[in-house]
Amino acid sequence: MIFQISNLLLQALVTIIGGACLIRCYMQFFHINLGRAGGYQISSYLLSLTNWIILPLRKALPSVGRLDTASLVAAYLIALCKIGVLWFLSGAPLAVGSVLLMGIFELINLFLSGVIGAVFISIILSWFAATSIFYYFLSELTEPLLQPFRNVLPKMGMIDLSPLVLLLAVQILQVVVANVQMALLS
Repeated sequence: MIFQISNLLLQALVTIIGGACLIRCYMQFFHINLGRAGGYQISSYLLSLTNWIILPLRKALPSVGRLDTASLVAAYLIALCKIGVLWFLSGAPLAVGSVLLMGIFELINLFLSGVIGAVFISIILSWFAATSIFYYFLSELTEPLLQPFRNVLPKMGMIDLSPLVLLLAVQILQVVVANVQMALLS
């Protein structure tokens, strides 16, 4: 029971803080600026949620091109903390290589789940609150992923199938990642 409660609480922390770190990394990679159209509120939340870990890492880890390595490493360290605590609580013998590898898969799964969530929420907000700041923020995040599908899919008037195709592609990726994870960790 303690393990399950710990897993739930740690997953919530990893999703919130690790996800915020990944969003910062993603935003730098795609040159997304939240300063436009009132996005200052959202960016201030992201900064206050992540600066405590990213700023010290940024002193040692400079960005590599468009990749914000400090944000990526911060998200990975948060995922590693979750895996380490759960490993400790399980009482299993420590296997450092497995913990490090599980941290990578935790990060990949967090990113893929975040994409699915962002696309779903963006779709729903487009129906009801297309002028909200949060919709603008999600549109900025999902547009770089949707655009390649929009370029390939035929135009169907007012119907945009790119979110559906992106969701299918991400779910296929989740299946592939889960199979690779099982193969490597078993």
